[in-house]
Amino acid sequence: MIMDRFGGFFGLLTLIFITLKLTAVLSWSWWWVLAPIWIPLLLTSVGVIVATAVVTRKNKQHEKDQEIMKDQKEQNILQGFEDDMRH
Repeated sequence: MIMDRFGGFFGLLTLIFITLKLTAVLSWSWWWVLAPIWIPLLLTSVGVIVATAVVTRKNKQHEKDQEIMKDQKEQNILQGFEDDMRH
């Protein structure tokens, strides 16, 4: 629903800008006339890239933590066997 509203807003804004450009009311570059289309796409893409980087980093840290815990468990088990062998 929110995307419909924003999509409708940006779509309407794009149509207004195109109309004003074609009637020579605006002398803007076509890049700026079409900005309501590409700027939200650009911002969404940047958001997806940042979110992916954050999730990837957290997953790598989680994997490192799991590996450390596994190594500690193995050391504790070996330590327990060594203690049993001494007694």
